[in-house]
Amino acid sequence: MISFLHKLFSPHCEHCLLEQQDKLHCNTCEVLQHELELLRLERDRLLSKLLDPPVIQEAKSSESFKPIQTGRMPWAVRKQMLESESREAAKLLGRKEIELKTTDELEKEILEAKE
Repeated sequence: MISFLHKLFSPHCEHCLLEQQDKLHCNTCEVLQHELELLRLERDRLLSKLLDPPVIQEAKSSESFKPIQTGRMPWAVRKQMLESESREAAKLLGRKEIELKTTDELEKEILEAKE
């Protein structure tokens, strides 16, 4: 009843005005505004990343990549792939042996020349 009389006789005092402002602006509103600001910042960051993607350098040789095999592969196809891979590996080994033999021969020639 005292507050009623106070509002009746002095409706525009400073104390009453501060109470009205506090009622309009609550803690929940502050928290929600803060969360809204954070969400906006995060959205802007994500949009900037999507709209300006970093430059990705492409691979220099696509020969090293093999396609992904899905499902089962027929044995004939698998056998052919294995045979071709083993042929390539044998060629590489043959080249290395030839190079090793030539270096061995060169070393022997150098040693013989020094004697």
